[in-house]
Amino acid sequence: MLNSLVMGREPDDDGMNFWLGEMKNGMTKEQVFDNFVNSAEFTQICKDYAIDRG
Repeated sequence: MLNSLVMGREPDDDGMNFWLGEMKNGMTKEQVFDNFVNSAEFTQICKDYAIDRG
């Protein structure tokens, strides 16, 4: 699952349902990925591991 690879955790039900709904409404997997990597949660993960996102 993309969420566990990017965020290091399994998705919660509300989040999974939200993103599935977005995809049913035309959002691509690439757009979902972009939203994940631009999220506050992923930004914090990068900070925690001293990852420079450039």
